[in-house]
Amino acid sequence: RVRQLRNYFWNLLSVNISDIEALSPEINTDDTKNLANTLLVKFGGCRGDDLVISLDLAGVHVSTGSACASGKQEVSHVVTAMGFDKSQAKEVVRFSLDWNTTKEDLEFAASVICQQVALMRKISSQLAI
Repeated sequence: RVRQLRNYFWNLLSVNISDIEALSPEINTDDTKNLANTLLVKFGGCRGDDLVISLDLAGVHVSTGSACASGKQEVSHVVTAMGFDKSQAKEVVRFSLDWNTTKEDLEFAASVICQQVALMRKISSQLAI
């Protein structure tokens, strides 16, 4: 059930946000070799740490790394081991679902994420000028 919800969540994000990549190749399959409750997403042109803060303020709680790396500012060693350079690794956010996550929770989160990614990208493009 959680795997189906995770895949549903990925579909909500991927349909509504451009330049994103799921770092779990098993998304939308029934492959049981991955964590059913976890989704790593790379949001191109959007710093993960900034996105985490803006999402937290909007009521959606995510992280840029594993729970054991909470509070650290370094990029995820897992993401760099997957072949992403530090710049790309800084664009990754981790979503975790639990046993009581609902479709409504994910729909709310996806809506907020779409808004905040657009805002972060707009701010980032203005700062680059």
